[in-house]
Amino acid sequence: DDRWDLVAAQDLALAPVGAALSSEPYVSHYLAHRAVDLPEVGRVVATRQTMACAPALPLVVHAIAEGAVAHLTDAIDLYGRSARLDGRAAALGDPVWTGRTTQDELAMAVLLSAPRALDRPATWHVVGVVRRDLPGDLDEAAQVVLDRLGTAQQTAQAPAAVPTATVQAGAVPTTTA
Repeated sequence: DDRWDLVAAQDLALAPVGAALSSEPYVSHYLAHRAVDLPEVGRVVATRQTMACAPALPLVVHAIAEGAVAHLTDAIDLYGRSARLDGRAAALGDPVWTGRTTQDELAMAVLLSAPRALDRPATWHVVGVVRRDLPGDLDEAAQVVLDRLGTAQQTAQAPAAVPTATVQAGAVPTTTA
């Protein structure tokens, strides 16, 4: 089968540099995640820092413009406990992701794209939209990603400021900005 999918993972710490350098687990522990399905882009993950930046509420929303079908929110869910022994990310070998949202100490926004045929080069647009302070419900806050992406028709035209990953069968993925 010549169908491939893309896994986009971002280690997270939404905090001032000093707080992040003093205790990475601390700033990761106080992140609240919400997975939201949006008609235009599929699954997105909205993440907010709830402690280190009070009273501000920084937010990041991750999406794959061509659509995501599943998510994870912690590095342990992606790598599994055995990764230290065998060096493999357990979720990459799992054909079905549970899509569970966890609030553990290794915060990571992970999205899985829908499979695509690679009979020719394919491009995915992985987007992280950051807002310094965005209070309100996380479901509603996830809509900020659409402000950055525009309509579903515009996303296919690769916005210039959005990093892209181009993958060809048998090739190493490359990233451009």
